[in-house]
Amino acid sequence: MSRVLSRSKKRKKREQIKNKKIKKMESQDSKGILRTKIEGGMNPKIFIILKVISGVLILFFYIFFSPLLILAIIFNIFMILFASKTEKKINHTFIKRNHLKIIKLDSIISIIVILITICGVAINSNNKRPTFGNNIGIKIVEEIKNTGSCLTGNRSVFGKSLGMHFGTKDFDPSKMPMGMKEPPKMKDIDFSHIPLEIILSKMISSINTIFIFLIPVVDGFTIYIFIRKKKKFIENMNYKVENQRVLSDSEFEELFMYGYEIE
Repeated sequence: MSRVLSRSKKRKKREQIKNKKIKKMESQDSKGILRTKIEGGMNPKIFIILKVISGVLILFFYIFFSPLLILAIIFNIFMILFASKTEKKINHTFIKRNHLKIIKLDSIISIIVILITICGVAINSNNKRPTFGNNIGIKIVEEIKNTGSCLTGNRSVFGKSLGMHFGTKDFDPSKMPMGMKEPPKMKDIDFSHIPLEIILSKMISSINTIFIFLIPVVDGFTIYIFIRKKKKFIENMNYKVENQRVLSDSEFEELFMYGYEIE
């Protein structure tokens, strides 16, 4: 049978809880911690997991199934929203000068990749002649694949496209001038022999490929900086402020009456 506390002990316990709460609030005030509650935040651990998944998906789809690469890029763009929610979760109880910020450079690069892809697809569509008959469906599928791969070329471990392929346009022997049956070698290269659409395709593919491989690198750097800042942030916020010693009545009187002579 549990022991029933007396009225005086209950009052003493309530006073202890109250004093403990007051000390905690004083410590929060000294560190500039606000006590307002804001909903809609994201757990930092979940954010880190999503960042890792985002970088892995980009590399996976680029190498093994490029038609779905654009989905991984779009997912990385949404990391801006997740980063903002994580900042809200960490910073909502602290004054603005103590806020922790997350680097969003990888999402910005993803936006650039999408913009280059949209411009490239638009230019490619304008340069094409009208197609009729059964070729319409083939051309639509080709455009979808090119858009899905962010104009970096069709690569897939499923089906026929087993090798690495870059760019959306290849050399067509029937269109090569002077009866050329294959692309010119590097030592004999002459850009006048290469159709402009092939040059643009390879340039856009190269630019987007550089940006796409840069995203996981920046992703990893962002995670490292975030974990490091968060650790330092928590250490600073959990630093205990020592309570100042309260002067006794005799000490206070002695200090207050210093310089005066009591008659």
